[in-house]
Amino acid sequence: MRKLAILVAGVMLALTPALAVAQSLTASLAGGPGGDPDGTGFAVLSMMGTSLDYTILVQHIGSPTGARIYRSANDTVALDLQANFIGGLATGNLTVDAGTAAALLANPAGYHLRVSNGEFPNGAVRGPLAATGAQHVVVIPVIAKLAGQADTNFVSDLTIGNPSSSEIQVSAEWYPTGATLTGPARTASVSVPANGQMYVADAVGALFAAGNTRGGLILRSAAAFSAQVRTYNDQRANPNPDRQGTYGQFVTGLAVGEAATAGVMYGLSQRPAADARDFRTNIGWFNPTGAAVPVTFAAFKADGTALGQVSITVPAYGNDIRSVFDLINTVTDRVQPDFFVTYQAGAGIFVFATVNDNRTGDGIHIASKGVM
Repeated sequence: MRKLAILVAGVMLALTPALAVAQSLTASLAGGPGGDPDGTGFAVLSMMGTSLDYTILVQHIGSPTGARIYRSANDTVALDLQANFIGGLATGNLTVDAGTAAALLANPAGYHLRVSNGEFPNGAVRGPLAATGAQHVVVIPVIAKLAGQADTNFVSDLTIGNPSSSEIQVSAEWYPTGATLTGPARTASVSVPANGQMYVADAVGALFAAGNTRGGLILRSAAAFSAQVRTYNDQRANPNPDRQGTYGQFVTGLAVGEAATAGVMYGLSQRPAADARDFRTNIGWFNPTGAAVPVTFAAFKADGTALGQVSITVPAYGNDIRSVFDLINTVTDRVQPDFFVTYQAGAGIFVFATVNDNRTGDGIHIASKGVM
């Protein structure tokens, strides 16, 4: 495996990746003294370095006009989120100065978030910030409603689980492939019953009214939760009764902090779909941050012999899935029955492979494994 070690070391020296890890804060919002007594809501803030993503959902108040973070000790504004609410939901990304980011993460209890409106300009609802566990921001690297190669027809069903004794609200953010994004293209809110689950068939269509597309999904809630997606080749309407049914793969939702700067995907195989035999491999990725990330992909035979590599830049919130050797286009022999792929990135991203049967369209999802 000496060739692999040399190549990976070279990639690491070229990229010198920063080991940035997203950290999350939440706030449960209520009216309280001076606010709207009927108002409720929650906020989730995810910070990676000086990049801050936020989701705020409020209910039972008049139209919100803004959201700010205050220093609780002296009631002064620490950060204006410049939030633009559509109904009761606001999502966005902004860059904060390093001092403010460090202060918020070091002592979140010393700050609170307020959402104001015309009736309550000093805050219709408010709540203190608190550090959260891993399962308040969950990433699904890919969901789809899309026709694929070899007459495949991919659909994604979403399931969200709630282990708590109270109903929770989960904000769902849609990041479609190929779009230039500064935040989610569309958002939706999902109610999940206490000690239960919510199943959403055809999540792309049901939540975001989209079709013939794929993309990444970020889920946020003030409470801990879990999520998974079944993406399947829907052949229930196939005129050939021998092909009718669904051929699917499960994708487990990952905590945003599991985005990694390096990884490997073993057990890959590649032959063109037109050959109608054996398997084909796609490589996919999702950058869950508001900054572009450089990534280098490299392919190796089973014995560690280098096949080729390529470097790309993944834009903010960018995601895609490509045939493995259309991506790593320096590989000359594109029929490879047994190989693996590594990646190195300048910041944490999610990377995966899918290996698809060229006859049935049945697929296997292979999440990247960490490189020691």
